[in-house]
Amino acid sequence: MSLKDGGFDKAVKLNIEYAITYFNRGCVYYEKEEYDRAITVFSKAIEINPDFTEAYFNRGLSYLWKEARSHYLSPDLDLQKIYLALSDFNTTLLYNPEHYRAWHCRGMIYAMEGIYLVIPISTIINNWASGIKTVEKDRKDFINYEEAQRSFNEALRISPDFTAALLSRGKMYKEQKKYDQALNDFEAFYI
Repeated sequence: MSLKDGGFDKAVKLNIEYAITYFNRGCVYYEKEEYDRAITVFSKAIEINPDFTEAYFNRGLSYLWKEARSHYLSPDLDLQKIYLALSDFNTTLLYNPEHYRAWHCRGMIYAMEGIYLVIPISTIINNWASGIKTVEKDRKDFINYEEAQRSFNEALRISPDFTAALLSRGKMYKEQKKYDQALNDFEAFYI
């Protein structure tokens, strides 16, 4: 394959197709909740095509839900995984500022909704003395309601019918004891 007969274009096309293949494989691992494998494969897609917005987004989801699911086994919060997820969502938004799902996930991280809400009640009861205090401390150290609200608002500006962001913002308002705003979002969610 030479540059004269379009070899460069063919190589670029082949490279992008490999990135898409890795991306699709990562999506399967994500659906199977094999988050470490998904992260590895999405990273390979990004290595091949550094502009692959959806690979960043899906790797961020994998980091986020890997950490969220880990709370079924342990109440400790690994903020490094949360920062990696946030970094991937921010990169997604650099490439595509209208990616409303990335805005929503970013808001969830700043409100710590996705992490905290997946802790099952049995874990809360069984680990009350030590575990939940750790989660609460880490969670409070990370929360930034102003950024969460800005992110949820952006998601809803881009996609006004995206009810997940509306529900998340309502939960955040409830956490802040802004009950009127929470009720407005919850009522809009159920209408």
